Amino acid sequence: MVEFKKRSLYSLPPELKSQPYPWLLISHGKHYQRQTFYSVSQRRYYTKLIPEMCNKKICYGSFGWYLLVDRVSSDNCLLLNLASMETIQLPPLNMKDFTFCILTAPPHDPNSYIVFIHRSYKELMFCHPRDDAEFSKQILDGELRFLGEFRFFECSITIGDKTYCRSGKGKLLTMEFEGSDFRFRQVMVKKEPKTLSRAEHLVEFYGELLLVRKISSLIEFCEWYFCFEVYRLDSDAMEWVEMKSIGNNALFLPSLEYQKQGICCPVTDSQTRRNCIYYSKLQDKNLYVFDLEDQSVTMYLPSPLVKRETSSAYWVTHG
Repeated sequence: MVEFKKRSLYSLPPELKSQPYPWLLISHGKHYQRQTFYSVSQRRYYTKLIPEMCNKKICYGSFGWYLLVDRVSSDNCLLLNLASMETIQLPPLNMKDFTFCILTAPPHDPNSYIVFIHRSYKELMFCHPRDDAEFSKQILDGELRFLGEFRFFECSITIGDKTYCRSGKGKLLTMEFEGSDFRFRQVMVKKEPKTLSRAEHLVEFYGELLLVRKISSLIEFCEWYFCFEVYRLDSDAMEWVEMKSIGNNALFLPSLEYQKQGICCPVTDSQTRRNCIYYSKLQDKNLYVFDLEDQSVTMYLPSPLVKRETSSAYWVTHG
């Protein structure tokens, strides 16, 4: 645990609880040493120098904790809580080419695991997120044919005590720890979306599961070449039901390579837009807002200090 009084305010994030929405965190600079926090409700930014985040990339975030991996050596990774500035140093990963990672529960939960899956889908590494932990390796021989059929994992989310994964071939899976290993099972959904998507995100919507899909536009000359579709999983009929509106809510989608878990928040002020999707893009300094009602896109520049080629963005919350 870091004592805030021993640190300068410039080395600490802004008060994350000061707004009811996620903050857009942009890491930038030659060594990604700067962290710019953008408030969607205040429409202003705060630039910081947080040493724990220097030259690290955020690979995953949930429950207020963020997995930071060194940009030089993936062996060096830690969990950081931006509200308390508590850190948990993870053991050396010894997996240079992982394609998927997830935290299944808050770190202090006895059922919490941090999981990395190799790009080949032949093995995964997992451990309890604590300072004295060691990684265990699980060979996916028994799961290999099953996983191969569904290609790679597109996104994941934990709702309650259940972790859902969405495969690159559009199948919904659950991931559960049984005995000493993880097991993956397909959730049999009767009706799947038929449109071709560029990317998918899973979002918790008041205890229900949402699937947000980025759809390519059929209009070649359209400046905004894609739109979004939102589906809710009807747990009784076990089918995806399209939602034309999310009402008095806003969705926030990350641009991470490893993780596409979104966040839903009720809109409580006049600056934040209702029935809209806030999103960013890889290696892009702008923030975009897609309006579900009129299908329009608005672009914002969170900070003039950020250069596109040396930036990465993610939504962060206090927990």
